[in-house]
Amino acid sequence: MSHKRKIVSGRLAVGLVWISALFLAGVYLPPQSSAQKSSRSKAQRWEYCAIIDARPEDPAAINLVREKYTGVATICYFRSSGCQREGVSSSITYAESLKLKSGADSLIDPNSQVAAALRANAAWTRATESALSKAITRLGDDGWELIGGNRIDFTSGADVNTRAIYFKRHTSH
Repeated sequence: MSHKRKIVSGRLAVGLVWISALFLAGVYLPPQSSAQKSSRSKAQRWEYCAIIDARPEDPAAINLVREKYTGVATICYFRSSGCQREGVSSSITYAESLKLKSGADSLIDPNSQVAAALRANAAWTRATESALSKAITRLGDDGWELIGGNRIDFTSGADVNTRAIYFKRHTSH
């Protein structure tokens, strides 16, 4: 047998040994379940959202007496395409607003325009608080975890006062 043939045969033998070893190692390693694979990828993927606003539905009418007062909270679901907004609202009727007490109630005539404006303002506040409460509860029920609140100013304007409450949850994809 020539020297060249011995070298080629030796390399071929070593190659076959390596292939056999890799094959045997693959056969004897325990297979990974799909649950193990997916739990690892899920544990590292999050999605985020924030409640970016809560206000009366009609801020211009804050002191006006109405039949119904509605507050709206805005949820922003953060997507790669931008913010996907969803509004959550809550209402209170004028009759319910009459039951609301203000610190000034004992100091002023309950039938005065000032008392009516204070009740209207309290009704707007109650409706807005209720909308915010509903938005937080909805996110919690949907598996979102509160991670913090912060003042974020997306503009350079000094008069901007944007507040947000941030949430996160594991994503399935």
